[in-house]
Amino acid sequence: MQKKIIAAAALVLALTLLFVACGKGPTLVTKEGYEYPLVTDEEGNTVVNENGDLVIYVTDENGKYVKDANGEPQTNAVTFPDRVVNEKTIETSLYTWTLPDGWSFDEDGKAVKDGTDGKVYVKFMEAATTENLSLTAYVTSVYNTYQEQAERIKSSYPDTTVTLKDVQFSSAQTAGKSLVFQIKDETGKVMHYAEGIYFETNGVIYKIEYAGLDGYYDANVDLYAMLQTLTLKA
Repeated sequence: MQKKIIAAAALVLALTLLFVACGKGPTLVTKEGYEYPLVTDEEGNTVVNENGDLVIYVTDENGKYVKDANGEPQTNAVTFPDRVVNEKTIETSLYTWTLPDGWSFDEDGKAVKDGTDGKVYVKFMEAATTENLSLTAYVTSVYNTYQEQAERIKSSYPDTTVTLKDVQFSSAQTAGKSLVFQIKDETGKVMHYAEGIYFETNGVIYKIEYAGLDGYYDANVDLYAMLQTLTLKA
């Protein structure tokens, strides 16, 4: 029975794929140029089978759906990739996310602000597991490390700060913890800005990393507004 995409551990990278639009719906295209029309549910979500494989429609040499004896489109399955991404939208086993104007995803799935040479970006990553440390303990450890780094930097840039707070993000107002590392020069200009939003699900600690490097910090970027279009599946 088909079901929505579940835990990341059940999904294995086998193909490098791009998400493109076509008349019949979303399609996966391999680097070799093979196209796979995706099966979606009534909400437009891609679906997988019981083994976690991505369900696709079977097509003939002309790209038309092949029908079974009952006149229904035949389906098959391919191993789900680690991500399905186009310029503005990304889907993984854990989340879907659509970017606002002025941002685009690179081929590695990192959201990059246009015109910044990749120096203003948002990246979603796995940080740790809760096998040995809870979310609070892990973030506290990172905070302490950042504080040590900040103390060394303060000899050159006294206005260096590290802040830790509880936050909510995503369309479901997911609870997480935010760590901000910021360096300003003597004029008050932000030279370096990095924020990590940490949260835990299914025993895994994830980090959403937002950074403005080499003076590319943009005070007008509203990270939390951007993350309102982030939908977590877990």
